[in-house]
Amino acid sequence: MSRRQDIDQIRGLAILLMIMVHAAATWAPADASTTSLLALIVASLGGLAAPLFVTVGGWVTVQSTWTLRKAMIRFVFLMIAQFLVNITASHLFDPFTPGVLSLFAILYLTAPIWIRIARNSITFGATLVLIGIINTVFSPGDVSLSWNDRVEVSGISQLLSHLLVTGTYPLFPWMFFSILGAGINIHAPGIQKLGLAIVVGLLVCVSFLYESLHSGIPFAQPRGDAILTFFPANTPFLIGACTGSDHMATPREPPTITWIASFRSAISHTVPCPLCPNLFGIGCEPGVVLSCTCCDCIHVGMVAFERVLENTVSNILARVCVTTVISP
Repeated sequence: MSRRQDIDQIRGLAILLMIMVHAAATWAPADASTTSLLALIVASLGGLAAPLFVTVGGWVTVQSTWTLRKAMIRFVFLMIAQFLVNITASHLFDPFTPGVLSLFAILYLTAPIWIRIARNSITFGATLVLIGIINTVFSPGDVSLSWNDRVEVSGISQLLSHLLVTGTYPLFPWMFFSILGAGINIHAPGIQKLGLAIVVGLLVCVSFLYESLHSGIPFAQPRGDAILTFFPANTPFLIGACTGSDHMATPREPPTITWIASFRSAISHTVPCPLCPNLFGIGCEPGVVLSCTCCDCIHVGMVAFERVLENTVSNILARVCVTTVISP
């Protein structure tokens, strides 16, 4: 599999953002400002890490050669790694608490299933919609659970429950992002479809923000009573995070466009639901929505310009080559 520079950049960005958000949550000063630009940037960018990891994982898995032996080895390795993480942070987790590493273990083990779903454009779209509907109607993640409820493991039944639906990173609904990444890789939507998805996603996020402002319900919180929540990942979060990952749909992007897309995605994901939206007690303002729209327009415009320029240069070179060959 040939390496893609933009995918490697997104991986690196996601790692840095994950480090940043956990460092900020651990060492934030007690008197940290809740309205400063720095606080807004930290809270905004931090929420981009986890969805990017899972979406990129889905994209890359399509490119890899899956075998049962390879999947089992990776499953065991990741589950052991999750156990080691848990025992080194025993003040936060039980030894067998499922987390993001166990999520990746299950996702890779079940990859043939969700990749097959993603290969058909109809089942791809329908499955994403169905996950959102089930998540909204039945709320399998159980919004009433506290953090301790989500990390406590007292038996096999509770372990399985946390792995599948009630944990911090359960298979449902986080498989949404793996299917999304796989579908983006397989179908490679064009600029028009990509732009439409961006606009629709942003409009939906704006409607969530409007509802929050008029109902008095907090717009985004890690958990509890809010329009968007991360624990569990509710449907508004899925919609917003999907919007925040759409730049991966571009088959090839130069570095400039990639970083503009990453910046836009980071801001866009602030509107949906950051990983720690109230890390410093910050709320989302209408100006953030405007920033999302501007970054989206710049991103789509630059990618479209690149495509036009590439096609124009290719046509000119082709004509020159033909002329050179037939000329005496």
